[in-house]
Amino acid sequence: MIIIKFGGTSICSVKAVNRVLNIIKGKLTLHKGIVAVVSAMGKVTNKLTLLARLGLSGNKKDFQKYFNELKSYHMEILEGVCAGKKILKKTREVLNKEFMKIAAFGLKKRPIAVKHGTEAKDCDYMISFGEKISSIIINAALNSNNMKTKLVDAPEFMITDNNYANANPLFDVVYKKLPKVILPHFKNHDIVLTQGFIGRTKNGIPTTIGREGSDCTAAIVGAGLAAERVEIWTDVNGVMTADPRIVKNAKNIPFISYADMANLSSCGAKVVHPGTIAPARKKKIPVMVLNSYNKDDKGTIISGFKDKSVKDNDIIAVTGKVREKDGRFFSYVYIIGRNLIYIGNIRKIIDGLVYDGIARVLSVKKNKIELLVKDNMAEKTICCLHGELIEK
Repeated sequence: MIIIKFGGTSICSVKAVNRVLNIIKGKLTLHKGIVAVVSAMGKVTNKLTLLARLGLSGNKKDFQKYFNELKSYHMEILEGVCAGKKILKKTREVLNKEFMKIAAFGLKKRPIAVKHGTEAKDCDYMISFGEKISSIIINAALNSNNMKTKLVDAPEFMITDNNYANANPLFDVVYKKLPKVILPHFKNHDIVLTQGFIGRTKNGIPTTIGREGSDCTAAIVGAGLAAERVEIWTDVNGVMTADPRIVKNAKNIPFISYADMANLSSCGAKVVHPGTIAPARKKKIPVMVLNSYNKDDKGTIISGFKDKSVKDNDIIAVTGKVREKDGRFFSYVYIIGRNLIYIGNIRKIIDGLVYDGIARVLSVKKNKIELLVKDNMAEKTICCLHGELIEK
């Protein structure tokens, strides 16, 4: 059994969904059991967050405008991937029921105290529709292409605490439920489809496990079902030495250890959610990061084995992140490596940034060097460090 997860950019259009269908079809020739985990499509989570705020504030006019855009977007994708198929009419009816629930949120009357704030519980309720709707569309697309698929809602097994917007899975409960909820469906189906990111409390209240949490869901499902591997399908060629949107010459990292990947994720690398590594590492399940737009690329394998080609004092990647403190935002840049020694070329380059007033060294550790970077200079600093430390 393998777990395959598709992020929002992998299913953001008719063309993208059809590409995913071909990927899954290819997997079926090699694997009898596939659990597919899907995120909300495109930037839908952001749009639903906006709708939640508009609904809570009582702004019905703007709510209706963005609601109509959201519904049209999804219906167009459904029509495109299921055109001429019998399942289209039934699925359209199912989606309409979900959109009626979203519309009802915007029409609901609320106390004045609530109108001036955004309640995390209400936001989680609204945001959860993104994954639900995308999974309904993908389920219809798979079944209409003769891939026997069973849609199982993630809240059936993803039980969490009530820390809304960033809920913590109750792992003992989740791992107990997973085999009972998922495995019986393989008697009559080749694929079990579910959603990432969403769950529920023991009392049935919708929760989310943090933005980009679908990766984490996939890893938890993999651990709970003792899968052969977990595949994270995204829009880049695996884990890179820097964000390719910032550094044009960013390189693929073909192999990386759990520890190094956890370090990268915690320091701002967005390709894999930080919570993904722990469940996979505990059960020793390899995680592959692959590109749905370039399925022939080998991507990255994350496992317990260290890449022997990386030697002491080698730089693995350069990352960055923004943190908020007391209402102010600060930019941090990290040089990630193995058994780093703050001498030679590394120190010379960093000392130059410090001398120019661009950066300040906050800490030097064996696996990373942390810099506080001057406002608006983070991307230039990342490009500079990558060019000097990795490209040369």
